[in-house]
Amino acid sequence: MVAISGVSLVLAVLGMKDYAMSSDWWTSSENYDYSFDSFAGTITYILFTFIGLVNLALFTLFPTSLLKASVVVNGFIYKKYSEEFRKEYEFTDREWYGE
Repeated sequence: MVAISGVSLVLAVLGMKDYAMSSDWWTSSENYDYSFDSFAGTITYILFTFIGLVNLALFTLFPTSLLKASVVVNGFIYKKYSEEFRKEYEFTDREWYGE
């Protein structure tokens, strides 16, 4: 599931970059030095795409991949059903919550 969302986010960033580079104001710019048809424009496009993908990975993919889903889910379950667990296994309030 994480891989599908990661791939879709990468495709979204690439799609946005492609739209920005192919829009009319950029390709018909009077400043030819940084337009898409020049070498500097191509380098700028690649650089900004790389920066966008790095930001995407830092803020979305890495935190998700660093967390173990089973630990997080078990923690939520234990917190939500802790009273039922305590009663089922016959712990007293003092044993469960401490003094």
